[in-house]
Amino acid sequence: MIELTSFPALFGGATIIATGLSSWFGRLLLKKLLNDEKHKTDKMLERFKSKLSRNTSRELEQVKSQLALHTKQLENEHSAIFSKQIEVMDTTFKALVSISNQASRSLWFVECPRDASGIRAEANKLHQEIKELTVYFSQHRIYLDSEVCGVVSDAISKASDPAVAYVCYLGNYDDHELHTIQDVRDRSWDQICEDLHPAIELVESKFRSQFLHHKSTK
Repeated sequence: MIELTSFPALFGGATIIATGLSSWFGRLLLKKLLNDEKHKTDKMLERFKSKLSRNTSRELEQVKSQLALHTKQLENEHSAIFSKQIEVMDTTFKALVSISNQASRSLWFVECPRDASGIRAEANKLHQEIKELTVYFSQHRIYLDSEVCGVVSDAISKASDPAVAYVCYLGNYDDHELHTIQDVRDRSWDQICEDLHPAIELVESKFRSQFLHHKSTK
């Protein structure tokens, strides 16, 4: 028979056991909840990383595509500008050489005509060629560097002055008097040669260097 005095001891022991079990079960439950939550979080994180990776890859491909398109546009623009530069230099060079040849036919005593009609005709051709180059170069000089622009513009201007002066002299003299202005013709020839030939050499040099540089970068 259990004595009444042992009940407190039994009750106290049961309480300790119950408290211990409750504490252990609580820790177990908390651990399970934490593990479940961690598992959910890990799954969410993996989905987020996967989605982020897909989005990043897609965005990266879009950036690459846009960059390639922009690069292609720049290459096309550069190629178009280069082609225009070559065209302008080529046209300018040919025009300068043509003016030089025409000046020789008009003003150089070895080649210039002896008859009045021939003298006037060749002088007018020279004047016309210089006028045409003046107009062309003023419209296209933007494609060339400042050095070429300066030298060519100066050469055209200095070639124009004596050519115009010679034509004016021819207009003020009768045919039988043209032999009296041979000194004007000779001065015009010297002035045109002095500035025209350096311009021709510079344009040719620039053309070659730019063309070779373009080929080396391809």
